[in-house]
Amino acid sequence: MDRTNWRDVPMPPQIAALPREKRGFPVPYVANWLPRGGQRDEHIDIRTNIEYGLHDACSCKPGDPEWEPDLGQMCSPRQRRCMKHKRCQICTIKLEPPYLLIGSPKGDTDTWYTEPPVCTSCAAYALRVCPGLITNQRPVAVWACTGYDITDQRLFALPDGEPIVLRTEGDSPEVRSGCLTYFMAHPLDGEPVLADQWLHTFEQKGQT
Repeated sequence: MDRTNWRDVPMPPQIAALPREKRGFPVPYVANWLPRGGQRDEHIDIRTNIEYGLHDACSCKPGDPEWEPDLGQMCSPRQRRCMKHKRCQICTIKLEPPYLLIGSPKGDTDTWYTEPPVCTSCAAYALRVCPGLITNQRPVAVWACTGYDITDQRLFALPDGEPIVLRTEGDSPEVRSGCLTYFMAHPLDGEPVLADQWLHTFEQKGQT
């Protein structure tokens, strides 16, 4: 995708209302936050409950003046909230079908997304300005679907102590012994459309 200076791209109203990082770039709802000058592992908050078993509760403080956004990383509870309740990961608006998932154009039964769905105008804005999308060396696609299945992404420790992230199903003790980080979504129907093609169609419809 072509690189565009984000300052030259008009912001939809719901994005203009988001918190900003120090350059003025809007911060998505799902973004992780860090203490100023801190490290990513300093506010990991591992808990356990009946619903999730072992899980990352995260203790980040979005909008706190002593904290700063860690763009490119997602807050685990906020990610799961958007996935479960079908809310836009950027502006939090409640979504209706079709749900838009941005990621791999692979398009088969093994395609799972960790990025929650987005609304149409936020999708168009993100595809124009998000560094993780416009500088990605791999193709990026938009998948519109009427629904999606959800499963867990959990963190386990190998015998040598090294961590491994796995997609898991079920709620057996073995599964729940891994730390739930994110939910993963698999589209139930539809097919991926390459980002440039999707944006072209969006612009042809006069949706800016």
